[in-house]
Amino acid sequence: MAKKRNKIARNHHILPRLLLKRFAKKDQVWVIDRIGQKSYHANIRDAACVKDYYFVETTGEVGADCIEQGVLGKIENLVEPVIETMLQSGGMPKGEDWDILANFLGVMYVRGPLLRTMIEEGYEYGTDILEEYLYSSEETYKAIVGDACQMDITDIDYEKALRARKELERTVDTPNTYHVREMLDLASGFVPVFAEMTPNLERIDGVISDARFVISDCPIVPIPRNETPAKECSWFRNPNVDLYFPVSSKACLILNYDKLRKVTNVDRRRVAFVNHVMALNSERVIISEEENFVWRRQNGTTGVSHRDLLEFLAQSSKGSTVRLDLDSLRKRMLKALKNRESGGS
Repeated sequence: MAKKRNKIARNHHILPRLLLKRFAKKDQVWVIDRIGQKSYHANIRDAACVKDYYFVETTGEVGADCIEQGVLGKIENLVEPVIETMLQSGGMPKGEDWDILANFLGVMYVRGPLLRTMIEEGYEYGTDILEEYLYSSEETYKAIVGDACQMDITDIDYEKALRARKELERTVDTPNTYHVREMLDLASGFVPVFAEMTPNLERIDGVISDARFVISDCPIVPIPRNETPAKECSWFRNPNVDLYFPVSSKACLILNYDKLRKVTNVDRRRVAFVNHVMALNSERVIISEEENFVWRRQNGTTGVSHRDLLEFLAQSSKGSTVRLDLDSLRKRMLKALKNRESGGS
């Protein structure tokens, strides 16, 4: 049995320090707080952290921080030299190194608050649908509640339940362990998808531009190549969508299905676009080397003020373009409920 540590890590990074340090100056980064509408300077050990974020219930043989210190820590230790070699040489990883990077990409796509937001939204919306269906008729109400409570349906007062429904406040609370389990399951499912993609690197030439990339807590963002994509455009195995992932203030990884791997030097305008994408898709925080950085406004011009950016974000729709399809969820749930009611599969 492994020796149990006395001290449990409570400060958990939604962006790992191996990335944060590549957007830092002397281990200090600027945090642009989208929720609090403010900015502040922080050490990378404290930036992009949430208390007990990856805590899980355990048997006691391992600490409750085994995901932060174990699973995530091991992946980060393996990928650190792979990323460093890629940034130093400009060469794209191959073989085992690419497998390691693909595993890291799978984790990075789901480890932040976006997945939790989607899970909470899904459960809240699903609960609304279940409640709506439950009270849709007296017959449905008695059948479902009677079955769930193993009661005679004659003992269930539908009218009283309708009145109580108006007075009750419903909440949905998802256990942290469930969030972490879903994160790990989804990450493993995404690894082979990332592994079959082509990595490319966009770098800032210091002679051409002094602009710098930023990163957010939603660090991998799909962007359609077509300026007017289809309404339901998924990046999943889609050759017409690129994935953007800044890996340092001077380099951004681009994933797609092009045949050739490319390393490209980019100018200030391109950096502004990537930073706009990162900021717009953030859930809580944007991490930057400087407090003010270049970003693209909606009209195509560039801005540098973080205050202007926060004002813009406050007026924009919240968070990532990767969202739940609530209409589809509703249809699937109602179909399942009706099948259950009719005794179908």
